[in-house]
Amino acid sequence: MKIALVGYGQMGHMIEQCAKKNGHEVVATIDPIASDASVKISQNDSNALVSAVKESGAEGVIEFSHPSVVMQNIKALLPLKLPLVVGTTGWKDKEAEVSQLALECGGTIMRSANFSVGVNLFYKIVQSFFNAKTTSIILCVLVCFSLEFHTIYRVCFILL
Repeated sequence: MKIALVGYGQMGHMIEQCAKKNGHEVVATIDPIASDASVKISQNDSNALVSAVKESGAEGVIEFSHPSVVMQNIKALLPLKLPLVVGTTGWKDKEAEVSQLALECGGTIMRSANFSVGVNLFYKIVQSFFNAKTTSIILCVLVCFSLEFHTIYRVCFILL
């Protein structure tokens, strides 16, 4: 499959490697900041984004950019009617709006939730931490994850 990547930061690079390893072709890496992106566009330029995806010949799009532009990118990309996978977080409260847009324009979108074992373990630990109402330091070491939580003035920080 020919894939256009929108957002070419650390995750974009990892997705590109994974896609290539599995026999897919990354036909465009689109980003306003990454110096090694194949297509540099101005931030918030939806027309340039749409043009770059169209010109790439992509058969699908993976959007992994930034919460500040994800909704703008979704609104620009859905009408292209290419399968769209969005890995960017921070727009859960807009899911109904996005679903309606997809229905109206005939686009296809899949939101990629974080199914990482480490992240879901983190959620459980934080939930337990706040349920216990403790202010102690929690240290958890698992197979290849080392999570250290510090509470300062009842604010939780994580160091990886």
